[in-house]
Amino acid sequence: MRSFVAAILLAMLLPTGVRAESDAKSERIQQGTGLALHGEPKRPENFTHFDYANPNAPKGGSIWLGATGTYDNFNPFIIRGNSAPGVAELLHGTLMTQALDEPLTVYGYIAERYSMPHDRSWIEFHINPRARFSDGSPITADDVIFSFETLRTKGQPFYRYYYRDVLKVEKRDRLTVRFNLRKGKNRELPLIISELYVMSKKFWEGRTFDEPLRVPPVSSGPYTLARYEYGRNLEYVRRKDWWAKDVPAVKGQYNFDVIRYEYYRDASVAIEALKAGEYDFRVENSASTWVSKYNTPSVRDGLLVKLKVDTKTNEGMAGFIFNTRRFPFTDWRVRRAIVYALDVEWQNEKLAFGEYKHSYSFFSNSELAARRGKPQGAILDILNRYRDQLPSRIFDDPFQVPVYKDGNLRPGLRKAFKLLEQAGFEVRDFRMVDKKTGKPLAFEFLIPSPAYKRSVLPFKRNLQRLGIDLKVRLVDQSQFIQRVQKFDFDMIWAGWGQSLNPGNEQRIFWGSYTADRVGSRNYAGVKSKVVDDLVNRLIAAETRPELINYARALDRVLQDMNIIIPLWHAGYQRFIYWDKFSLPKPTALQGTNYLLWWYDAGKAQRLRGRISSLPR
Repeated sequence: MRSFVAAILLAMLLPTGVRAESDAKSERIQQGTGLALHGEPKRPENFTHFDYANPNAPKGGSIWLGATGTYDNFNPFIIRGNSAPGVAELLHGTLMTQALDEPLTVYGYIAERYSMPHDRSWIEFHINPRARFSDGSPITADDVIFSFETLRTKGQPFYRYYYRDVLKVEKRDRLTVRFNLRKGKNRELPLIISELYVMSKKFWEGRTFDEPLRVPPVSSGPYTLARYEYGRNLEYVRRKDWWAKDVPAVKGQYNFDVIRYEYYRDASVAIEALKAGEYDFRVENSASTWVSKYNTPSVRDGLLVKLKVDTKTNEGMAGFIFNTRRFPFTDWRVRRAIVYALDVEWQNEKLAFGEYKHSYSFFSNSELAARRGKPQGAILDILNRYRDQLPSRIFDDPFQVPVYKDGNLRPGLRKAFKLLEQAGFEVRDFRMVDKKTGKPLAFEFLIPSPAYKRSVLPFKRNLQRLGIDLKVRLVDQSQFIQRVQKFDFDMIWAGWGQSLNPGNEQRIFWGSYTADRVGSRNYAGVKSKVVDDLVNRLIAAETRPELINYARALDRVLQDMNIIIPLWHAGYQRFIYWDKFSLPKPTALQGTNYLLWWYDAGKAQRLRGRISSLPR
């Protein structure tokens, strides 16, 4: 008995992530407040706050943000409706939360601790007994189980893919939940479960989860939704009695008393509203806007601040995506030929003021990106396992994204003509047609905003040089979302965001299982046994170097498929805001976000003294 008690006390005192022996089953049990995908967490058990957060940041003030379009739904976890911004992260807490300065490590939030065997066949979360919803009711194991089962059965499709290796969820006691996991190697799954949004079971009783929610939900997060006008604005108010304000993983964050969103018709109107002082803060995603739209006295005088933050985050891939389910994009030669018709360098220089870097990898701006040239070393060893299933060109002549530095597309277009001829097309009367049927080669580009035409129309002109007819179809945002979810398009401008530790989401992006599932993010319709196996091995990687090698091998296979015409990535964040805020030093890995900032009363007073026209 003394040995047993000593073992229990030792487990309670061990630093984060240290493993102890279980007397019951001789299992090595990992316990603590921090869990890393690979290796050990950076922070000890008794850490007080994240280094990049200011634990002494003053609480108070407000921040007003801009939004475009409209909203009609306060449930961000379903397909139907237009979800209001901020609902997920401001109203819903998670079991654990990620650190921004580590590749993938989570620390306790609603769950103060976890327990897990060495083989990761299950994980238990021990809920903080102080955890409360905004209505004062305690957060319990029943709420966690309800949240998990509801998201898996009625939430957006990706939850089913994310959680499909969870075999059973058990209530161990009022504040403890165990997730039993399928045997095999899925190291990331415990961390995915740890970021489960926790909802109130009591609130949802008598409500239909998979229909748009018209009233604010009970909050498990730092804010409540206090006021709203559909399509015009909404306002979150900080929970002054929030139980988690001193939890180390969130201390120094969520500092504003009020977070308000103001809605505008489109981005151009929203930008002018920002410059007029109608709201405070904007993340600027347009390079041309960043360079050309903020040349105002307020910016020159430092009253309206432009902040650029370099990051090393994985920026994934974005560009013009082919729907390979549809003719003529079922043929890789047609897709590759069309890739040669886009001059990304010209677009970057003329439309984006040279602000971007040309992407070629599905893991852009990270160490996960495949090296250029022929595969070598460990990557070659991995690809050799599939040599009889992969085209020889991957090994002998890997595809390189065309780079037109001088604006001369002729070399690329010559390659395009040869590929189209091999695919069974020829030019008749200046039109590219099918040799057998005479049917013209034409397709449609679906866009949700006229702003996209700046990039699509030059592409259309280049395609005309190949005899290909491109039609541009403009639809409203709601229709665009619905058509994309049903894969009712030929080509769209979209992409796949990535993390520093790609894992289970790769099944959603490229898995054969998701290719025909409505609402999945396999926009291109990828179906490949090789890709499926590479993704499974990536997920099972037990070390960081192993994960990098499988990511680079997967990257090479995806690049060869030509499922997208790559555009660009930035490698930094862009913020523009009125000088009434302060912020801690951004992380080198993932930069910063406004939830780490705080209202600076001194700056706000000086700003009001210089610009009396500002309404707040």
